Amino acid sequence: MASQRTWLASYHMKGAAQTWYYALEQDEGMPHWERFRELCSLRFGPAVQGTRLAVLARLPFLSTVQDYSERYNAVLCHARDLSPRQKAELYVGRLPDQIKVHVEMRTPRDLQSTMYLAQAFE
Repeated sequence: MASQRTWLASYHMKGAAQTWYYALEQDEGMPHWERFRELCSLRFGPAVQGTRLAVLARLPFLSTVQDYSERYNAVLCHARDLSPRQKAELYVGRLPDQIKVHVEMRTPRDLQSTMYLAQAFE
C-alpha cells in the first residue's frame, strides 16, 4: 500500500542510510513517500544535479565518431531537460576541429542530424 512505502523502504536500510533515517524520523516523523524520495535523493543522490551535463560537456573524442557517439549516448540517456539543439551543440563541442567545422557550417537542429553529419565528414 502507498501509505506503507516509506516504512518498508526504511526497514531495509542499513549502515549510514539507517542512521540517517533514524535522525530524519526524530526530526520530522515518518515522512510521506514523495518527501522521503526527495530527501533520499538529496542525501544519497549525485552531489550536483548537473553532473551528467558536465560529463557530456567534457566527454573526450578518443578514436572514431562511432565510438564517441556511443559513449555520448550512454551518458545522454541519464541527462534530463536538454533541448534537441542543446544535445547537438554539446555533441559538436568535443569533435575534432576538422569534423566540427563542417558540421557547424550546416547548423543541424537535432542530435541525430549532427551525428549523421559527423559520421559523413569523418
